[in-house]
Amino acid sequence: MNRPVRRVAVLGGGISGLSAAHRLVSTPGMEVVVIEASNRLGGKIKTSDFDGRQVDEAADAFLTRGGQVEGLCRELGLDSQLVTPATNRAWLWKGDRLHSFPLGLALGVPLRPLSLLGSPLVSPRGALRAAADLVMPRTTGSADVSVARLVRRRLGVEVSSTLVEPLIGGINAGRAECLGVSATVPRFATASERSSSLIRGLRSEIATPSTGGRAAEGPPPPFLGLRRGMEQMVHALESTLREHGTDIRLGWRVAAAARAGGGWILSRQAGDRTLEGGLRDGIQVIGHHPTDTILADGIVVALPAWEAAKVLGGVSPLGSSLLGAIPYASVAMLTMSYDSSMSYDSSSSGQPAPVGSGFLVPAGEHRSVTACSWTSSKWPHLGRPGELLVRASVGRWRDGAALMLSDDALVKAVHRELQVVMGLAEPPTASRVTRWDRAFPQFGVDHGDLVARITRAIGATGPVELAGAAYGGVGIPSCVQSGFGAADRLLARL
Repeated sequence: MNRPVRRVAVLGGGISGLSAAHRLVSTPGMEVVVIEASNRLGGKIKTSDFDGRQVDEAADAFLTRGGQVEGLCRELGLDSQLVTPATNRAWLWKGDRLHSFPLGLALGVPLRPLSLLGSPLVSPRGALRAAADLVMPRTTGSADVSVARLVRRRLGVEVSSTLVEPLIGGINAGRAECLGVSATVPRFATASERSSSLIRGLRSEIATPSTGGRAAEGPPPPFLGLRRGMEQMVHALESTLREHGTDIRLGWRVAAAARAGGGWILSRQAGDRTLEGGLRDGIQVIGHHPTDTILADGIVVALPAWEAAKVLGGVSPLGSSLLGAIPYASVAMLTMSYDSSMSYDSSSSGQPAPVGSGFLVPAGEHRSVTACSWTSSKWPHLGRPGELLVRASVGRWRDGAALMLSDDALVKAVHRELQVVMGLAEPPTASRVTRWDRAFPQFGVDHGDLVARITRAIGATGPVELAGAAYGGVGIPSCVQSGFGAADRLLARL
């Protein structure tokens, strides 16, 4: 006997929601509708034209660890578009100079701490303090702690503030002092359980890495990108979904989800008609439907936590309240092009020419810029002779003063900082500011417990699963995994 067709609605057309939909359509008997409030799919994956080439406005690569995103790209037929960064050499801004990051770091933790001796980033005393982790007794207590607290008590203040903070804080647009280990850096938590020494635990993990399904031809590169930008993956997912008959509705904002028999009824936000009847921002809107409700047997809510809180408030006041407790940090991404033959003056700063992928800025430097990528060096296919193409990030948790500036003022402020550390005498020849409001969920201490409480509260209302960065971690691999996982759990309930 044939299984009856089940209809699943995926709320949110970001990479988490698209990954969930991709998993769902591969199951026979599934009818899928993807609902997105904006006029485009992809969420915070966005690629657009900058001065005649396609440049990402947010993430420009993904971690290959685990192999899931690379596998998805290959499944979508993007094999020929995968590109490896020309360099992964990173620098650190300290004291108005750039210093090369030491080799042999695992998310900022030195696996050979005595190799730090002689480094301008860490004093000899700091290097010896880090080495003490190898002989110190196991840290007692199983409770979650902040990243800074764990690293500080195992390796000392210098390694924590100078090496770990800019890496972990930069990835999460947060502060290591406020980010919990278990949710933010589960590798640290696993390493601490594996060994009395954090360093030894990380060494053991690296000695037996996951191959991610690759043949044993050697270790994979740590990062991969797509030649025409990360939005290529979004377009490929959309094409695949449409080939499977997926109903994709753009400009359809869900106001509320309510139970309807054994399933759900989704109501469209009143007055949400801005996309009906043609163009918005010069883009032809596709997938328009005039209906104000959607019926579904199950739903995947792949929205930011605060949006999920609004949608689910009527069915789970507790879950909604807990979702609203997840804080977010806002950031901006500045893309700027410089005439390197005229503007770069190494003699004025005493700095080397940009060789490497870019640099990070510790919070203790009190700069607006948190990280800068030398895009034309990192991705040579985007570079042009005589040009330096950079992308600079601004904003972190509880430090958004620079984001209050206008676009023009922000470009000038960032240029002044790059001028200090890179000797960029002339202003950029072209610039673009992309603002991402409430883009990075902050995983505080015991964030995993909070997510577990949210999941129990929301899950008790019926066949619904949550997906997104707020629950499984920031970054494209975590979001893809979150979408896959939500789809699998929902399928098991239908």
